Amino acid sequence: MLFIFQPDVWLGEGTIAFSSSPEKIRFFVKWNISKEDNQEILCKQQIEMQGVGEALFNHYRLFKIQGSSFSVELENAIAGIVPGTGLLTESQVAWEFSGHPLFEGFEVYNLSENGNYTFHAEYVSTDAHRTTIEGHLWKKFQ
Repeated sequence: MLFIFQPDVWLGEGTIAFSSSPEKIRFFVKWNISKEDNQEILCKQQIEMQGVGEALFNHYRLFKIQGSSFSVELENAIAGIVPGTGLLTESQVAWEFSGHPLFEGFEVYNLSENGNYTFHAEYVSTDAHRTTIEGHLWKKFQ
């Protein structure tokens, strides 16, 4: 079962690269996933970046889950609510946001044999700056 369907806490780390800079910034992420019912999943994502004092928060809502597709909404303080679409396979969950006035992009999470995930995301802002995110997730042990 994909991590997004498992109400739990997932931790991760990786790097963020911006097209305007040759540097890569390390980051740490925490996902809190809760399943409201069989048709809606709520996720709170906390991101802490190296050199940035304040954590960033994203809220995801996955809904209209039907077979291999679903609808998704991303909400944060900068962009507000951004609608998107998602796809599911046995070993991958992905979503895409397009048509928003501030940015467009996608995220892909691939299940590894050990039960952890690798992920890749790319976002492009309206001024053509690209952000590339690479990393991995694992289930928090309690």
